[in-house]
Order: sequence, then structure tokens, then C-alpha cells
Amino acid sequence: MTQLAKKGPDAFPEKLKDNNQEIVVFCHLGSRSSQVVAWMQQNGWENAVNMTGGIDAYSRYVNPEIRRY
Repeated sequence: MTQLAKKGPDAFPEKLKDNNQEIVVFCHLGSRSSQVVAWMQQNGWENAVNMTGGIDAYSRYVNPEIRRY
């Protein structure tokens, strides 16, 4: 988030600069990633989505082999 604030789209690796790319953004619980997705959508990334519940929910409901922290 800090890098987005400083650099805007230049904070992304080249592959993610394509705003037509399907992108799933996640963090620990999903709140920071939802802020990033909101920024991305406001700046032209129509296919960016937030993974609700973050990696914690993914670990709990999809793949329990992913360590929770």
C-alpha cells in the first residue's frame, strides 16, 4: 500500500500493469487488500478482486495445509 501511494501503477511488476489482467489481491484478513482493490478499480483495473477473509479464510476453508498466523 505504501508503494502504491508513492509510485501509483509503477509499483506493480510489469505483468500486473495490464489493467485487463484478472487479479486476486489478498492479505492476512482481507481489509488491506480490499483497499488496494478499491484503488485499482478506481484506476482502471476492472478485473481486480479481493479475496474475502484473506489468506486466513483461505487456510481455514480451502486449504488447511496453508499455515495460519
